[in-house]
Amino acid sequence: MDPLKDISLGSASFSFWGGISVLILLIILTGRSVYRKEHTTSRFPPGPRGHPLVGNLFQIPSTFFWYQLETWFERFGPVYTIWMASQPIVVLNTAAAAAEVLDRQSGITSGRPRSIKGSFFGTDQILGTMEYSPRWRAGRRAMHASFNLRSTVRFAPLQAYDAINLCLGLLRHPDKPLDVHIHRFSASVIFRCLYGHDGFSLDGGDPSLNMRRLTDELMQAVLPQNSIVDMFPF
Repeated sequence: MDPLKDISLGSASFSFWGGISVLILLIILTGRSVYRKEHTTSRFPPGPRGHPLVGNLFQIPSTFFWYQLETWFERFGPVYTIWMASQPIVVLNTAAAAAEVLDRQSGITSGRPRSIKGSFFGTDQILGTMEYSPRWRAGRRAMHASFNLRSTVRFAPLQAYDAINLCLGLLRHPDKPLDVHIHRFSASVIFRCLYGHDGFSLDGGDPSLNMRRLTDELMQAVLPQNSIVDMFPF
């Protein structure tokens, strides 16, 4: 008996059955995806036609995504649905559509989609991305109390101060990209209003740039197309 021959035959057999198993799994997943979409599509507004299993995933560009959304808006109207694999995303393209769905129908649209990957990064603890719950309602009430139309009047002097700093920064640092100036202005206003921080200055360095990089990396990490466990939660 040749042990090398036995090992070779065993490896070939394993590869064959492994390939068959993968093929069967793909057939099952595709069938399940098609079945699920056919039975749930009627609940959502119509949108661009996708492909089995992946939906509209390969129709979504990695840059200038809003151009594609505008194209679909012209074809399907202000409210339509795209599919990230098995997960539907309802797109609201106008302020009127957003008010209708998110305000007037808030009783059934106040929930947030659950992100399996995002929960590992703590996005389920952020008010804007956490699921609808008593904790979310408490945070919403606190935010509304501090940042309603009347309350925000007291922040006007802070915004004016940073607007002056923005103009000074543009004059003193014309070599820096415009988005750096705008980001510093926005971050400075936010930190003054939320935390009583002294704000950020380009002359003394801008620590908010590190936060911006981390935030960009986090947002990229939790995007649906970058999270296979969210696209295929089963």
